[in-house]
Amino acid sequence: MEKYPCLHMVDTMEGKEWEIWKCAFAGKTGETSSHLFLHCTFTAQIWSMFLNFLEVKWTMPEHTADLLSCWIRRGGSKRQKTWWNLIPHCIWWTVWKERNSRNFEDISNSIHKVKWNCIVSLYFWCKEIGLEDSDQLLEFIRILASPQHILNAEEYNVYQFSKKCAFAGSGTAASSL
Repeated sequence: MEKYPCLHMVDTMEGKEWEIWKCAFAGKTGETSSHLFLHCTFTAQIWSMFLNFLEVKWTMPEHTADLLSCWIRRGGSKRQKTWWNLIPHCIWWTVWKERNSRNFEDISNSIHKVKWNCIVSLYFWCKEIGLEDSDQLLEFIRILASPQHILNAEEYNVYQFSKKCAFAGSGTAASSL
């Protein structure tokens, strides 16, 4: 049983003509928010893309709420902290849209297209709130992967971070920054 609220789509869609009981990407039964947004092999590829851009080593927490409490940018400008905080939301929004496209419209995009959609969404979100000055998407990607945006261990209080992100009872922590 999941510790936090989850997506039990059979219950949600009960009484309607739709019955969704498995992950649209991995085909696993019992779709939960933790599986869909963090642990699904499809979603993990999107997380890996961003973490590789940022040169961050990360162990995914068990639950979505745990990720949000651990996803803290220490150091850097207010602007960097703001776009850093947008990343999980952008990934989740993109995954949710693709999930619905597969479940309700019978349209499936490749992982490459979904990754591209996620980058484009982040770019436009940053532009909309005034975080990005560039009018060119490729310039945005270059800036995203530039040294001033790359995170390193000195910018974090690693001990506090790993303590906060430790998996309950497993003895492992998300401290490998």
